[in-house]
Amino acid sequence: MKRKNSKVKKGFSLVEMLVAVFIFLIVMTAVVTIFARQSESFSYLRIQQRNTENAQFAINFIAKTLRTSTIVGDPLLGTNPSETDIHVFDYSQDLCFRFQFDNTLGTLTVTSRLPDPSDKLSCGRPSWMNPADPSFSGEHYELTTGFVRGSFHTLETTRDYDPLAIGNQFRIGFITMRLEISDTNPATSRKIWIQSSVSLRDYPAELKF
Repeated sequence: MKRKNSKVKKGFSLVEMLVAVFIFLIVMTAVVTIFARQSESFSYLRIQQRNTENAQFAINFIAKTLRTSTIVGDPLLGTNPSETDIHVFDYSQDLCFRFQFDNTLGTLTVTSRLPDPSDKLSCGRPSWMNPADPSFSGEHYELTTGFVRGSFHTLETTRDYDPLAIGNQFRIGFITMRLEISDTNPATSRKIWIQSSVSLRDYPAELKF
C-alpha cells in the first residue's frame, strides 16, 4: 500500500504577516518623507530663484534709471535722500521717479510721473509722488517678489566754487543699493544679498573725460 504524505504545507502565521506589514509601512513612510522633503526643498529653491531674478531685474532697472538722473529733494522741507526712499529726475525720459523700500512689508516699489513743467524739483515732494494722493497721475507698482529689505547709500554730485581753488572742483555722485531677499517668512528662511553701485551722470557740462 502507498503511504500518504504526512507532511502538511504551512503558510505565514498571523504574527508573521503583521510583522511584515509593519516593516513595509515603516519603509514606505521613510520613502514618502524623504520624497516630500526633497520636493519641498526643490519648490523652495525655485521660489528663491524667481525672487532673486526679479530682484536682479529691479536693481538693473534702478541702476539704468539713476545713470541719467539727478537726485531731487524737497526744497520746501529740506529733505535729503533717505536710506529707504529716494527721489530722482531722469533727464533721458523727462520723468520723476521715486524708489522706496518698505522694510516692514518687504517690498520695493517704483513710482513715476511727469514733472511739473514749471518746477522739475516737484519730483522731490512726497505729496507729488504719493500714489494715494487724489491728484496723482502716474504709475506705481512693485518691482520684486518675495520679501525684500534694502537700502540706498547716496553720495550726491557736488560742485565747489572755492575761489582759492585752481578751477572748479567736482565730486561725481554715486548710489549704492543693497537688497536682502528671502521668502514670505524672513525669520525662518535663508537670505540672499545683492549689491550694486552706480555713478550719476548729472555732472556739469564743462566736465570732460
